[in-house]
Amino acid sequence: MGTASPEKFRSSLIEAAALLIQEGRTATLSLDLLADATGLEMEAVKEQFPSLEALMEAIVTGMVGHFRERINAELGTDETPGAWHRAYIRASLPARDERLPDIAGAVLASAPLRHSYLSAVRDAQEDFKFAREGDGVDVATSTLICMALDGIWLNRMFAMDWISRGHEDAMIAHLLSLVPE
Repeated sequence: MGTASPEKFRSSLIEAAALLIQEGRTATLSLDLLADATGLEMEAVKEQFPSLEALMEAIVTGMVGHFRERINAELGTDETPGAWHRAYIRASLPARDERLPDIAGAVLASAPLRHSYLSAVRDAQEDFKFAREGDGVDVATSTLICMALDGIWLNRMFAMDWISRGHEDAMIAHLLSLVPE
């Protein structure tokens, strides 16, 4: 990692921390553990993340950034009414083998830090609200779509099994049918 650019180095630390979270080590996650897991000196880790809170905030910010990228990729150049909602629906559920819901669930379960590092999520929700309002979909339908997707996400994040994978697909198809083409 010594020859990587500062941004790549920072990203590799975030990825290593996300892997520790995915392995179920959220309760014991610390900068010491991250340094040990990556074979780095604590000083190198602290240079990028002065606190565990800063690391967690970077993980959440990265997840939000990844989601924004997915929406933009789905949206492409489509400017028709409902385009943003269709992109949001398609981008909302990661591939079944993607580990993002596991990491998100573990991060959200680490309640002592939650309020301080969810500002990126709150900011994104404000941006999404602005995008939804200008997309040609009525407010009630827009809210229904967002709440249904949140429910599917929670089901996946916390492995509740309330909604089967087959029902997820049917729900996505139904939500897409609510958006004008």
